[in-house]
Amino acid sequence: MEPRLLRYSDPNLSPEARWLLLVWSKISGLDESLTCRRLELYRHLGMTHQHGRPALKELIEKGIVIESPIRARRGRPISNIQISSGFQARLRKLAASPNRHLPEIESLCRPGVYATVSQENDGRKSGNCMKVTKKLTPANCWLLMVLLAHAEAPGIITGLSQRQLASATGMTKERVRAQLAKLRTLGIIVRSEPGIKREHGAINLCSYYELDLTHPVLMGESSVVANTCIITSENPGETDSLSGFYEATVAAAKFAKNEPKIKGAIEDNFPFSQGETTAPSSTNHLEEKDQALDAMRDYKKNTLLLLRHLNLSMASAGHFLHLHELKLEKKIKAHLQSYALNLLTNHWKSLAEGHGKPDSPISSVMAAIQRDCSSLISRKIDGGGSRATNDFFRLLYSISFSLATQMQGCLTATNEKIRHDLSAAIFTITQSKYNEIDSLMIRLHCRNANRESPPPNHIYRPLCANLSLPPALEGLPPEITRELN
Repeated sequence: MEPRLLRYSDPNLSPEARWLLLVWSKISGLDESLTCRRLELYRHLGMTHQHGRPALKELIEKGIVIESPIRARRGRPISNIQISSGFQARLRKLAASPNRHLPEIESLCRPGVYATVSQENDGRKSGNCMKVTKKLTPANCWLLMVLLAHAEAPGIITGLSQRQLASATGMTKERVRAQLAKLRTLGIIVRSEPGIKREHGAINLCSYYELDLTHPVLMGESSVVANTCIITSENPGETDSLSGFYEATVAAAKFAKNEPKIKGAIEDNFPFSQGETTAPSSTNHLEEKDQALDAMRDYKKNTLLLLRHLNLSMASAGHFLHLHELKLEKKIKAHLQSYALNLLTNHWKSLAEGHGKPDSPISSVMAAIQRDCSSLISRKIDGGGSRATNDFFRLLYSISFSLATQMQGCLTATNEKIRHDLSAAIFTITQSKYNEIDSLMIRLHCRNANRESPPPNHIYRPLCANLSLPPALEGLPPEITRELN
């Protein structure tokens, strides 16, 4: 199969024509010509005459397929049918990015894919539901295959607008929206964050889609071989390094932005230096000043403790806090988790060997960040320019890298009991509960696991730190404490 067909952008190429090309690539290969009658071609590709004829006609008219009639003595004419070299050259120019979902894409390419969905048995009786098995339509399958082909992190699609989806599927925007709604109804899309536009379009971010890999249409529940539950701290003010990475970044950015003000305020409140001891209360002032400086250093240490590889500059801190003020937390957090899962699933060995750090990032992940987040740089924030933009991208990468390496450490520790090849595994994150407390669950998926018993559940307690303002700094001017809190 040629997966680049699912990334080929042409809004005027119909889904039926795309389907014919995809099946052709799977059965024969695009570089193979076929000599046969048209009806034989349709049967060979598993298409009916009703659907195959207009699709082939469209491809011939667009010059994608070349048909050369061959004289036959009797019966229907025979033709030599092949994919044009020009179209194949255009396909080869598309980036052939690695994709862990090729088996799922190929399984969707077969006829008769079914999904089970809960449906109310009687509308008058709330909660009276029954399981209904529904066959996925070709449009359902085609959109799902396109989404899977663009999933750089397992089951997560970023950087695709509805216009781009329409161009990649050959559907209208209205049809794309309708098909997305159907995939949600079927439980295949379990989470989506709509795209946003802020500041009159100056700040925008494409939609985010998350697929349920345990759905029978995809990898199935049997693919989960282990669950790792991340237990968050119940202590007031404490944040952990895995579920609280966004909050830790906000705290670190606020401190970086206000550190000069904090130092200046401490100097103003405690004006006596170590060499001045003439004032009667100088000793108390010096002790209080030292306590405040120690508290400031401890607070800075705590804000950086949870994200060991955080790469933060004044400019990048300002841009990140601006997005936080625009209330984009859920969307930014979802994207950062997707980049971390991309690193974890596709670059496990590189991370384990100490590669891919923020000063030398993995190019494919950084490219995804730049593609998705290039329109998040606000003109309202001082410190623009290419350097500030690169600092912002490096900040986002460093957050994702910190999250990925901490998850890797967690999974390596819990893998001692199950002993799977983690470099070949697929990882997903889902919300869960532990003792009625919201927590994160990291799922480890393996194909052909043949699991007969429920997957083991492991408990992991990540590093925690207190990000609340220390009492020794509560005497800072209100304008500073407001920004820090």
